[in-house]
Amino acid sequence: MIELANIPFAQICLYDSAFFPADRTKFLKLWLTQPDSIALGIIRNNRIVAYGVIRPCRIGYKIAPLFADNPLLAETLWLGLLAAVEENQSVFLDICENNPHARALVKRHDLQIVFETLRMYTKYMPALDFERMYGITSFELG
Repeated sequence: MIELANIPFAQICLYDSAFFPADRTKFLKLWLTQPDSIALGIIRNNRIVAYGVIRPCRIGYKIAPLFADNPLLAETLWLGLLAAVEENQSVFLDICENNPHARALVKRHDLQIVFETLRMYTKYMPALDFERMYGITSFELG
């Protein structure tokens, strides 16, 4: 696991493109360098296979996003991001309900439902890689 700042930004943007239906290069430049946040990634065979960000929120911390190629990488990244905060702090993760591996992750770590929401589209559902989406970036921003 390494800091995202040590991964070529173009590689991060390419990986991220599977999870959002539009280019968000400008957004990511700011999101990945938020004050007091920690952004980590995992590289295998010279390519990014997982990345996530943990940041302070009003109460505790939020991990957003958490993207990974498989459940083991998601678990590794989850634990790495959690290691960045003090014990007994609240940590939030907004999962995609249609990813059974994300549901298993929150169950394994005994996370509790705080609220639920639906993802809605006006014309068509974009082709997003929900199987690798363990935590969305933000309900407010997509």
